[in-house]
Amino acid sequence: DGSCGDGVDYSAQVGECAVEPALPSPATPAPPPIPPGSARTPVPLGAGCNTIIDRESCCLHTDGRIEDASYAGQDCVPSKPDVFFNVEHQVVCQPSCFVDGSCGDGVDYSAQVGECAVEPALPSPATPAPPPIPPGSARTPVPLGAGCNTIIDRESCCLHTDGRIEDASYAGQDCV
Repeated sequence: DGSCGDGVDYSAQVGECAVEPALPSPATPAPPPIPPGSARTPVPLGAGCNTIIDRESCCLHTDGRIEDASYAGQDCVPSKPDVFFNVEHQVVCQPSCFVDGSCGDGVDYSAQVGECAVEPALPSPATPAPPPIPPGSARTPVPLGAGCNTIIDRESCCLHTDGRIEDASYAGQDCV
């Protein structure tokens, strides 16, 4: 709406979130199995899986690095909830070869691997419009005090609020 940042109103360019993250429930069922025919995309800008800041987005991508063939094209793998592949940097996503120890530091991180609730589906020309955002959603701040502008895909954008704490004009705003 132009009330923060550069003062420009970008509301005409805002897309819709398919769903808002739901508040956790102790009776939440196990995630469904990953369906066949998935379509992961490379992490944009030649970046690696380790730059993805949330587990949900991790499942949507392959490693985008082109300068290192050992990582390039590997499926991105999320860590378990509340577990990090690198605690100091809060890394929640790594390429599959890093996780099994066949690239990177050679350590087997298999015990830290989480699950992908759903795998991205191949696009369909008959895909219906997204449902409305349900009430009672629970967005979380972008980790590490980062801003919405660091999120690299639309799906995880809808899961977060701006995490910047040094600038009150952004802090806590829904990412759109």
